[in-house]
Amino acid sequence: MSNISTGYGIPFNLLLATIVALTFAGTGSNSVLSSDIPIIGIAIALIIQEMVLVQWLSRGANLQYEERLLGLQVSTRTRLKYLFLPFISLAILGLILYAISSRDFSLIGGIRVVCVSVILTLCLDPLIGLKGKGPVALLGAGLAYIVVLNAGFSGHERTAEWLSEYISQLAGEGIVVGVLTYLVLSSRWTYYRLFCFEEMNDWKRSVFDTFIPFTFMAIGAAAEFYDFLLLLYTGE
Repeated sequence: MSNISTGYGIPFNLLLATIVALTFAGTGSNSVLSSDIPIIGIAIALIIQEMVLVQWLSRGANLQYEERLLGLQVSTRTRLKYLFLPFISLAILGLILYAISSRDFSLIGGIRVVCVSVILTLCLDPLIGLKGKGPVALLGAGLAYIVVLNAGFSGHERTAEWLSEYISQLAGEGIVVGVLTYLVLSSRWTYYRLFCFEEMNDWKRSVFDTFIPFTFMAIGAAAEFYDFLLLLYTGE
């Protein structure tokens, strides 16, 4: 498959992550998940990535992927179904959770539900490329992808707290938002290239591209990991 977009992936994702860090940080919170603004920024970045990297720069590879996935059923209607059905399902789930939560209804709250649904839909979309790869690939690669994204979102608060000891909270928050955004964009793009576009020849670069932001997000958990090893080996 055509890999015309391969050289653009890393700089484009870095550019998007930098813009999100500069534009959507500064909420005064170490937690990206508890703030609406960074969530909106990540959703916008994913939409732009989908439009530019996947649909435009990778148009040839994307059409071949759709033909391999859908066979003779390739059509605008079928493509929209694969995109909008998961989004609608996730949005309905989000609205139900919003309704039973203690948060008051507001426009920004509704926008957050939509943005989270967009993030989950676009992040889960590359897993469709594992169709036909067999149960080992589906479980192994699928779980690894989910674990990396979950670790990034789970560890970013500890990383922000660690950074706040050395730089200002605003700068630390911006860095964490940027790195987390890059981790999401990079992981999704890696899976698209490896399993949807079948560009398996450059897997080392793809792993390296994801490993750097993942390692950074795990810095804040280093002390906890040390305590765990100490307890494991010494019982204290």
